[in-house]
Amino acid sequence: MELDLGVLVADDDQRRALEALLARHQALGIRSIAYRIIKHNNHDSGCYGKSAGLMQSFLGRVSYGIVVFDRDGSGAASPSEIPEMEEKVRRANIAAGWDPERIECVVIEPELESWVWSPSPVVVKVLGWNGEEQALAGFLREKGFRQNSRGKWEPPKEAMEAALVQKGKPRKSASYYGEIAKQASFKNCEDPAFKRLLTILRGWFPIP
Repeated sequence: MELDLGVLVADDDQRRALEALLARHQALGIRSIAYRIIKHNNHDSGCYGKSAGLMQSFLGRVSYGIVVFDRDGSGAASPSEIPEMEEKVRRANIAAGWDPERIECVVIEPELESWVWSPSPVVVKVLGWNGEEQALAGFLREKGFRQNSRGKWEPPKEAMEAALVQKGKPRKSASYYGEIAKQASFKNCEDPAFKRLLTILRGWFPIP
């Protein structure tokens, strides 16, 4: 095989985040791997409903494949649908020629920005609030955002954009995701989708 892993994502934000994460193979608890990440032109809904066509381009070239996208934007209405969504994507790709043991899907709930809100000072710094953790929390509460049981601000995308705008930073930039993924510790991350991704990668690419 040419590569260890082929990844299909919905947009540049996810691509930059996964590039930065996969480069930190030791922190992830996996061996160093060779990979390629491609994105679907129809974003989350394309990854959900039409991943098999693009994933076929990896067949015979990569050892394993994974499809990653947000539930928000995919067309699914409820978080309870996620296991069925992931299995639907797997089945479509198995029908297209993938070995069942070598293809997976991870649906992020509700969107990638939920990974941004990890308990790390790096997040605060990248968003422009370096050393102002309490000020950021107060600002978000004043704006009507709330923290869930895992301490993440909801809705995550809108909270992130509000924090950036308040500090005069552009609302849209894939570089934020890369910077955070490159630096932040995720040892204590409790996000189900992120933990699922780690489990998959560690099963496929264990450290010798």
